[in-house]
Amino acid sequence: MDRNSGATTAVSVEADRVSTRYAHLAVCLLVFFLGVVVRLHNLGLESIDLEEYACLSAIDAPDFHTFFEEQRDLYPYGAPLAPSLIYFWARVAGDSITRIRLLFALASILAMPVAYWLARLLFAPAQKAHRAGLAVLICVAFSPVHVFHAQEARMYAFVSLFTLLGMTAFLLGLRTNRRRWWWLHLAANAALVSSHYFAVFLFPVYGIFLLARARRLSRLVVWWGVGHGLLALLLVVWVSAIPTQAEELYSYYAAPTAYTVLVHFFAGDSTVLSATSFFPSDASWHFLPDAAGVWVRNAHILFDALLVFMTLAALAGGVFFLASSIRQTRREAALSWLLLLCWALLPVLLITALSFLWRPVYGSRYVMYSMFALYLLVGGVISHLPKKRLYAAALLFLALIYGYQLSIALPPQTRSAWRQSYAYVQDHSGEDALILLEDPFWLPVLGMNMPEEPHTPVVAAFRRDTLCDAATFLLDLRAAGIVSETLDVWVLLVTTTDFDESPFSDCLQAKQLGYQRRGYPGERPLALYHVVRTADSAAALPETFHAFMRAFRAVGEGAADFAEEDAIRTLEQDIRYLPDENGGFWLRFGAKMLDIGQCDFAAIAFYRAAQEHFTAAIRLAALAEQFDAVLDADLLARVALDGPADDGCARLAAFLQPACYVGNTAIIKALGDTALRLEPPCTYGYAYKGLAQHRYENHEQAALFFQRYYESEANAPPEIAEAYGISLSETGAYAAAVDVLESGIEAWPDYHWLRMRLGIALAALDRHEEAVAALRVSYQHAPENSYIVYLLMESLVALGRYEEAVALAEHPAIAAGMEPWVLLARWRAYTGAGMDVEGARLLARLAEQQAEAGVFYQHLYDAPEPVKARALFEALEEQGEAVYPEVYMLLERLEQSQ
Repeated sequence: MDRNSGATTAVSVEADRVSTRYAHLAVCLLVFFLGVVVRLHNLGLESIDLEEYACLSAIDAPDFHTFFEEQRDLYPYGAPLAPSLIYFWARVAGDSITRIRLLFALASILAMPVAYWLARLLFAPAQKAHRAGLAVLICVAFSPVHVFHAQEARMYAFVSLFTLLGMTAFLLGLRTNRRRWWWLHLAANAALVSSHYFAVFLFPVYGIFLLARARRLSRLVVWWGVGHGLLALLLVVWVSAIPTQAEELYSYYAAPTAYTVLVHFFAGDSTVLSATSFFPSDASWHFLPDAAGVWVRNAHILFDALLVFMTLAALAGGVFFLASSIRQTRREAALSWLLLLCWALLPVLLITALSFLWRPVYGSRYVMYSMFALYLLVGGVISHLPKKRLYAAALLFLALIYGYQLSIALPPQTRSAWRQSYAYVQDHSGEDALILLEDPFWLPVLGMNMPEEPHTPVVAAFRRDTLCDAATFLLDLRAAGIVSETLDVWVLLVTTTDFDESPFSDCLQAKQLGYQRRGYPGERPLALYHVVRTADSAAALPETFHAFMRAFRAVGEGAADFAEEDAIRTLEQDIRYLPDENGGFWLRFGAKMLDIGQCDFAAIAFYRAAQEHFTAAIRLAALAEQFDAVLDADLLARVALDGPADDGCARLAAFLQPACYVGNTAIIKALGDTALRLEPPCTYGYAYKGLAQHRYENHEQAALFFQRYYESEANAPPEIAEAYGISLSETGAYAAAVDVLESGIEAWPDYHWLRMRLGIALAALDRHEEAVAALRVSYQHAPENSYIVYLLMESLVALGRYEEAVALAEHPAIAAGMEPWVLLARWRAYTGAGMDVEGARLLARLAEQQAEAGVFYQHLYDAPEPVKARALFEALEEQGEAVYPEVYMLLERLEQSQ
């Protein structure tokens, strides 16, 4: 009886075990299936955001090399693996955003069983390994962090997969001592740092674990160190080759505070990507009544606290079991807990240290791979719970927390609601609508989210006050009947860095504009304003506006005739990031309108561009020429000076220095003429007219205009002082040129070109000592400028300082020069220094260009005849020709040698 009873009990226990295994397998499969579902759910509905755009913008490149070069130009500081895989994946699966994101969803799906496998390796025996594996699987499958990254075309899904794969291969390599696992471990870590550079902070975790396990520098430790040292070295070489980026790139980052670091240590998912960051989506729980939906979404505060509690409990449990394992001399268990604690904490410490020792680069997602250590700690702690009911309750707790977080994270617009905001404008506007976007940087990102044939054009400005002014002007035109009465003006603000919208809304109200605002939360919050006019009247437009509209029609007709030409594309590329204050916004607006055939709107925009900055008027004149049309320079000048006389004169003062660097002399002259017609006349007009005549090489007229300008304005820009000095020198008034240039140097001592011009004038007055002093200063600022080198050499020769002159004659900037005047000056320097072999070589080069030099070369070098040569030079002097003293120095040497 007892024997039968024991047998029955054994069979019952075995049946329970089998039943438990099947139940465990069924739950694991269910969790895995649900994890797959949530990763594929709405995969293509989220907007394409900035980082995805950076990886996808060159996807249409004809070959991988072109793709890689273009992608690196756009996103030079990004790791290369993810974009490269995107390129090849798109060639197989297609380049729609859904199909590209599928690659990352598959990587995240594959990470789930690997995480389960890793948990089972860490927590033996079998029962605890199963328990820990299921708990970890629930965390990875339903954590909004990993679902979020599974649904975007970025590197983080690969970071997760390669982190888990590398750690799993590492443990298998230690336990089996098979080389294939070590090769897989090395390959996974190579792919890991090729996915994200800061994943290199995981290497010290492995190193600490190996040293703790071996207690010495064993062969395994050395070979592991060599392999990963080479990986780290290759990473350093690759990163050091990245071109230096603008400091603005790093302005987003700040050195982390102690509070920030502690929160990221102890709060896990809730601080990496969760409700405290970007969630909840407005679309979550939409089927509930409004009040109930708000209440459910706001409950994330409670669930975030539960996530924090879970992380703290896991870390505390890890410390407890580490101490317990050490006390019980369970070495392998202690090492497992040590590995997880180092994995959870060390990368955060290292990136924090880097942020203080180098530059702020702290970002919680940059060490998101440490979250797997927290999941494994959670799984390990749960696996030690003594009763099945407690274990089941803990699993239910995990599922509840992450299930709720997913419910507020999965509906689209979690990242940035580019698609939703654009769709809202299209759904609530007619055909005549415009979107004014904050910052041209976001324009291609929004463009990638727009339908293939959008009917609402988008134009971007850098500043919010520009957006306010633009909305005002457009609605003024609508009130005046110049544009369609159905025009809708929308403004889309990106509030990532500037959350204070009050200055913008205050500006709208100050200009008697009303608005309706719609906010879109997400990783980059958006604010969409529908702007309307509240006043009945609009400001009157000047006559120049109507004249410009009439004149621009010819340009518009030309643009229509040449619609397939590249002129508009070239303009758009050239002004893509042109500042608003230089007319950039209105030029971009006009180019967009011209591109879509809205000629009148283009004229309106270009009119405002010319008002903003006169260089915009110059761009317009050049654009018109490309369409076989002409925009009258006088009209453009009048547009640029629209407004009260005082304002126009002040604008001319601001334009004067840039005017010296632009090429359209007709507009420079027209600005001067228009300025002098103002009431009262603006004396800056003389400077513009002088500059124009200077460019026309009418130097006498230029000097007269500059003189009139100097009579009324004491502080001329250095470029004007330089032009005035040149014109005076060209008319032979060298003494006056010296006075003007010295005055300019006194006001602008760092503008070394004035010293170069002063050196020329002083040399013309035979004041070579002073000329050398002036030219040396200019040479220090521009040592590679061939003209400055030539001038300095020439004055040194005139002073008989031949050794100094020879040093300049050998300067690379002029040593290869073949200009006759350069060859002659260098010949004088060498000849004066007695270096006749070098002199002969230079005169031979000069003889190849000038026949008369051939005669001198023959008598002086080829077949030296000093008597004939002297007679020849004396005859030249009798005819009034200047003969350089170096000639007679050479003749004396020739006579002495014979």
